Amino acid sequence: MHFFDSFRKYPATYFLLLIQLLTFTFQIECAFTPWTAALRSDIQTLIAMGGVSSSILRDFGLIRLLTSGFLHTDIFHLFTNMVALLITGRMLEKTLGKHSLLPLFMMSVCLGSIFAIHMN
Repeated sequence: MHFFDSFRKYPATYFLLLIQLLTFTFQIECAFTPWTAALRSDIQTLIAMGGVSSSILRDFGLIRLLTSGFLHTDIFHLFTNMVALLITGRMLEKTLGKHSLLPLFMMSVCLGSIFAIHMN
C-alpha cells in the first residue's frame, strides 16, 4: 500500500494522531519549567493546558474530561499512546467507519479521565 493511501483510508485515525502531536508540541512550547532530555512535562503545565483532578473538575467543568486525554507527561507516554491509537484506530475505523471513531475516541477519553480521577 502506498504511504498516502493509508491516510485516505483512515482519515480519522491520522487526524487524531496529528492532534496528539500538535498538542504535545504546544505543551513543549508553553511549559512553565524547562523540559528535560526525556521531554517530561511538569504538573503546572498539564493543569494549565487541561489536565484533570477532582478539584479541578469542580472548578473548571466537564470539558477537562476531554482535554486531559490529549496531554502527555513525556515523549514515551506520547509514543506508546500513538502506537496504540495507530493500531486500534485503524482497526476500529475499518470496522466502524470514520464517523464512529471520533465519538468513540472522545467517549473513551472521558471515561478514562473519570477512572483516573476515581483512582487518585
